[in-house]
Amino acid sequence: MSWEAIGAIGETLGAIAVVVSLLYLAAQIRQNSRTVKGASTQSITETIQAELRWSCDLGEEFIRMIDEPEKLSKVEAFRIGEWLTAAMVARQNEYIQYKQGLVDEEVWISNEGIIKSIMSMPWCKNWWHNFDKAAFISDFVQLADSIAEKPDTFDYKEYLEKIHEHRANDT
Repeated sequence: MSWEAIGAIGETLGAIAVVVSLLYLAAQIRQNSRTVKGASTQSITETIQAELRWSCDLGEEFIRMIDEPEKLSKVEAFRIGEWLTAAMVARQNEYIQYKQGLVDEEVWISNEGIIKSIMSMPWCKNWWHNFDKAAFISDFVQLADSIAEKPDTFDYKEYLEKIHEHRANDT
């Protein structure tokens, strides 16, 4: 076997090794992308769970905000406003992750629904319109504003009445 043949075999084996290495790297990148998306989704889930626990702590204030917003004390309005600030900052974070491709569209759409639910409550919509939005990026403000301008599709007061009515019928 000549040196030229040995060199050709070496070049062929080197090219095959490069292709195999590239395929391996592509598989690793796909796996890493799935891991990052999974971690992002898990973080979002944990944030929403924490918000739900916090909103349960504010249950009486939320009911008053829905039923008789004019009767909210300044402290109650402050507490709800702080919850809303945290909720909207979390939604902005999810929106940024979605725009960066770290969150699937389906996950983002479900979280966008949280903004729709928030904006369906008149007191919350008023809070958003009067809140200093300096803490938010302009894309997110535009998105939230567009959601706030849409007709309400969910009526919390009616929802609470149905739950209460259903519970009364069970007893």
